[in-house]
Amino acid sequence: MANSEFIKNTLWLGSEFLKVFYSPVGVAGGLIDAFRGWKFSRSWVRFWFHLPALVLLSAVYVVFGFSFFSRVDSRVQLFSVESEKQSPTKELEAISDQMREEKFCKAINVPKTPAEPSKLDAFTPLKRRYVELLSKRVLSIDSANQAAHYRLGLMYSLQGDTEAATKEMTALAKGEYGDCPQSAAWLTKKLLTDAVDGPQVDGKELIRTLEKATKWKDVDVRLISFYSKLLEQMGEPDKAVLIAKQAASRRPEYKLELARIYSRLGSKE
Repeated sequence: MANSEFIKNTLWLGSEFLKVFYSPVGVAGGLIDAFRGWKFSRSWVRFWFHLPALVLLSAVYVVFGFSFFSRVDSRVQLFSVESEKQSPTKELEAISDQMREEKFCKAINVPKTPAEPSKLDAFTPLKRRYVELLSKRVLSIDSANQAAHYRLGLMYSLQGDTEAATKEMTALAKGEYGDCPQSAAWLTKKLLTDAVDGPQVDGKELIRTLEKATKWKDVDVRLISFYSKLLEQMGEPDKAVLIAKQAASRRPEYKLELARIYSRLGSKE
């Protein structure tokens, strides 16, 4: 009798284990019914045979849960890597800067840098569209992905959609998707270049964007120098010196500008 009961339970256990993989909901219902029955029968043999199935079922659900999140992460990574491979962010930034270099130099009153071969010609409409779609695909999965928002803003800028680009960069600069000083650098250059042919730039807004932009480790050193001069004009010499030191640490030729500030302040340094 004991042997037949053992064989019966073993066969049941085997069938339940198989159900874990093709009918986990049915297994869960069976377990609930079994534990309800145990409440009245107190059949410990039945209880111990159900317990491994419960553990296995729990493990399956845990693995499924983790795999779901990993699939989401892996898809984000897949699209992000492909987008970066097609057009590195540094390249998009360089093209964006090339497009407004002349006006930017005029705005901050510095000599125009020697022209480099334009990278915009190689950035075909098909390639632009593909990179834009990849960024949007990332955002459809992870709407707060900072890198995708930034790349999308750059893409809008390269396509001439300044309004959409400004909207993306403003949200980034405000910290909606985390700290993003590079977006503030883009906004600063936009403010300066717009002022060349348009109305005078808003001084307070310019200072805000400059302060954020200069925290970016790859910011254009000319922006740092311009910020230092602006602070000196506003009567903040101590802060101007600190910012000028930042420019000098990035490029040795800006040590001369630092020396000029010291000279104007009457400092022997």
